[in-house]
Amino acid sequence: MMLTSKTHTSLFGAAAPGRDGPAAFIDAPSAEVWTAQLPFDDPLRCNQLLLGELSRIHLLRLHSADRLEMLEVLRGVIMGVQEACGQLCLNCLAPLTAPQKALVGQVLALWQVTSAAYEHCLKTWSNKERDELTRPKALHRALDALARSIAEYYSAYRSPAESLFTSLHTLYGIGERLGLLEVPIKDPQRVQATTCARDAYVYALLLDSCLPRQYSDKEFAVTRLMLERWAGRVRIVMPGAPAGEDSAPPFVVDLQAPRGLSTRHDRPVDLRVLDMSGLATALRRALSALHHGAEPGAAGLAPGLNRREYEVLLLSLYQQWCDGGIKRQHDRQASDSHAHVSNGLVAAHFYLSRQPFHQPNDPVNIPQRGVSTASEHKADRIRVATEYLQVHRIHAEQWRIQDESITGLGMMRPAVEAGDSWLCLGLLLSVRPRGLNNTLLGTIQWLEEARQGDIFVGVRLLPGIPAPIAARRMGVESFEPAVLLLPLPAVNAPSSILLVTGRFEAQTVIEIWREGIDRIHLTGLLESSGGFDRFAFMPAGSVYDPANAATEI
Repeated sequence: MMLTSKTHTSLFGAAAPGRDGPAAFIDAPSAEVWTAQLPFDDPLRCNQLLLGELSRIHLLRLHSADRLEMLEVLRGVIMGVQEACGQLCLNCLAPLTAPQKALVGQVLALWQVTSAAYEHCLKTWSNKERDELTRPKALHRALDALARSIAEYYSAYRSPAESLFTSLHTLYGIGERLGLLEVPIKDPQRVQATTCARDAYVYALLLDSCLPRQYSDKEFAVTRLMLERWAGRVRIVMPGAPAGEDSAPPFVVDLQAPRGLSTRHDRPVDLRVLDMSGLATALRRALSALHHGAEPGAAGLAPGLNRREYEVLLLSLYQQWCDGGIKRQHDRQASDSHAHVSNGLVAAHFYLSRQPFHQPNDPVNIPQRGVSTASEHKADRIRVATEYLQVHRIHAEQWRIQDESITGLGMMRPAVEAGDSWLCLGLLLSVRPRGLNNTLLGTIQWLEEARQGDIFVGVRLLPGIPAPIAARRMGVESFEPAVLLLPLPAVNAPSSILLVTGRFEAQTVIEIWREGIDRIHLTGLLESSGGFDRFAFMPAGSVYDPANAATEI
């Protein structure tokens, strides 16, 4: 992990500034003067300056305690600058644009250089050092920087580089051999003011194993805050050591493998076991408090989510960390087929109805067969459909289906489909498998971009058989596209309806058109994301049922 070249290449491929020229500071007081002059209104520029100076001071000949004191002055500034840079990429759509990837690359490069600088203190410490806390503090800070690198990867919905885990395990092994893991350390940048190097290591492992690819920016930020409080509840023991009653499944970490936690291992060498019993108790207590009506603050949880959101999040974390992982209700079958994928409710209606949306009482606006030949008629229909797709900015990409079940799909968006960034969690997708005459509707449950640019996506199929309809509020003349989800006994799914987000409210009566106008009572909002609202409903009476209705919708 030592830096020896004049440039440092980040894990995203962006090169850090060179180290030519003298260092801007050589001790803690001069570092404090230098940081006070940084252009904090330009966090990206601050990041570049910090990255350059950290690369330069690596060559300074200093006692480890003096170097650590200087790094501690910089650390608070680095944390603030990195957080400000991270804000620039919040709520970004996938895949990230080239400038966004460059920004994330610089953030990662700074964390890696920071970790290397602290590791330098750890490895060059001598018995003549005046500060006995130099080594355990340097170890904690180096592990903490690597943990934050892992967090930055997942904030960008990307897989962490294997080299991060190799460095993480190497530092843990050093701390274990030197007896530094349990030494109490003050950390003003953490929720828990007193921590230790082991907690930073556990934090990184749990962060990697909590399935962050399925969390929104808000959920992930809250999870990180809570992990700062919970990491100390996890014990790391040698294989065969007695564990708590709630420590199943036995998560293990192989210090020689470039990965995080696993429930399986190939060899007993260099294995460590994580005892999750203390964490399981904390999660159960928090869930119980929420179930009994306590607000998140009263349950000892960080602000940021409401009670219902916290219940869903904590249950997911408990299942992942303490209950053997989230169980699938239906097994997935491997697949290797292609499908065309589009997004949005208007696109879903178009592909289900196979024609542009039109008002039910208006004449059908697609070309009708008259004196034109069959080929001319087909060309006219294609022209009208193409114009509709262009007006509503509906596009289709070719993806691969890698596995499937009755409730979901595992899909891959090839890098060759790169275009506009439009993917996000909760987005409504229309999936049309090649060779089949049907359209599936689902939402993105998780996504992760691989280093080569392919994006892997988990799609939860919406429960029910989709049928295109039109809907409108009472007293409004115009209808708009909607989708009715008819009952599907195989997944015990009752009827529900998809409506344009924000247009309708629960506990109201609306009108829908399928084969005539019916009124339904929206009884409750089931989910809301990705440009649609899904409501449960009850019939509220038929307005009329035109005989021999010929309108196709």
